Amino acid sequence: MSNSSSPSFLKNKIILRVSSLSHLEYCCKRSKIESFYKLEPLPVINGKGIAIIIGNRLHFQYSFGYKDFDRVLVRHRLGGTKRIFEKTIKVDDIEATIRGKYDDLKIIRYKDKKYTSVIEVKTISKKYMWSREIKSAIKQLEMYMWLMKEELEKLGYPLWRRSYIEVYSQRNGMLIRRIPVIYNNDIEEWIKDAIRKFKGLLPMQVPPRAYCKLCPRNVRGLCSWWKAMEEDKRRKDI
Repeated sequence: MSNSSSPSFLKNKIILRVSSLSHLEYCCKRSKIESFYKLEPLPVINGKGIAIIIGNRLHFQYSFGYKDFDRVLVRHRLGGTKRIFEKTIKVDDIEATIRGKYDDLKIIRYKDKKYTSVIEVKTISKKYMWSREIKSAIKQLEMYMWLMKEELEKLGYPLWRRSYIEVYSQRNGMLIRRIPVIYNNDIEEWIKDAIRKFKGLLPMQVPPRAYCKLCPRNVRGLCSWWKAMEEDKRRKDI
């Protein structure tokens, strides 16, 4: 597997994707690998990998569920479907740029005013999301809200008190769950701590082995924790 050189913080500037950074709530090592290594696409082997293909297709399909004039207007003024939002913050001696693209939004009308609720779409092949998957999705949406807040206020459609994660089934397309998420005033500090964990200045935590089995194969192939567990298992089997 080809990958970039080992993560280095000798450079003063880094760029982090929201989707990868949010996986810190799932597994610190997964988040770091996805943030700093170039991962090869997962091949479809004996049917494995098809769920990811289906998930990507459904994700695109359900990302445009709320169609009304104000929604179309706000999305257009925000730069359309390809707009990537970003903010740059200073973390110790590093200049970190956080980038991400939201899925959808819904316009809420309340007391003659209009507000924006940001929508994060998730598709799963399981019956439900595991707890760390939910925490990761919440953190992802919190970062999108943080990235978009000021611009939505300038447009006259400020953030509503709640945004939502919508979880759809890959099997039948049905909405399984809608999770409300409020604005996190401490999200920037969470991002700074995440970067400090990547630098080794704060401890990193790994999830139970069951979560490791859900991790993409191209990530597991670069994960020292997974390799250590597999080696320990082989020794016990001898």
